[in-house]
Amino acid sequence: MTLLPAGKRFAFSVLDDTDDSTLENVEPVYAMLREYGLRTTKTVWPLDCPEGSRNFFAAETLQDKAYLRFAHELAEVGFEIASHGATMESSPRERTLEGLEFFRGEFGSYPRLFCNHGQNRENLYWGPKRFHTAALRVLSRALLGEHGDAHEGEREGSRFFWGDVCRDVIQYVRNFTFDHLNLLEVDPGMPYHVASAPYVRYWFSTADAHNV
Repeated sequence: MTLLPAGKRFAFSVLDDTDDSTLENVEPVYAMLREYGLRTTKTVWPLDCPEGSRNFFAAETLQDKAYLRFAHELAEVGFEIASHGATMESSPRERTLEGLEFFRGEFGSYPRLFCNHGQNRENLYWGPKRFHTAALRVLSRALLGEHGDAHEGEREGSRFFWGDVCRDVIQYVRNFTFDHLNLLEVDPGMPYHVASAPYVRYWFSTADAHNV
């Protein structure tokens, strides 16, 4: 059962995906949040993507000194800095671990929270594997055209495997998103653990606010 802050009837927060984030387009947003007294969660990519990215090439990473300074400023005033993976495209285990170590070196600890990104192959229990019954997996494949082997973060022996590290250092992983702001109505049990996904300690859900 989700516990609210003492004496409170609801809690509100924001979790961003860093997908198209640059200093220019996100700094004003976080300045507004800060002005109104809100302290939310900002995901980051620690590493650059030397192979390039067709969809996310314009985004900035923590390798940009100004963007790194911005992330530090957010952390210093109480914003949570979280992980969206090592970088914008698929990362084998070595790059995933490098990104986590860079994060820890900058912020003093590993991120508590991780969000799978897009179709990255190191995503954990992603695609149809987000569902833990056979019928729902079949339906997911039919509707989305995704295959269960496209994401391998939890698959031992894969070059994209890092589930053991996720289990050891990450506390929360995002799973489902809903077109509904009151998440306790649709997912009152979060955060929750699923026995068939042993490499994730706790899953949580979010509202999908991709437009106004």
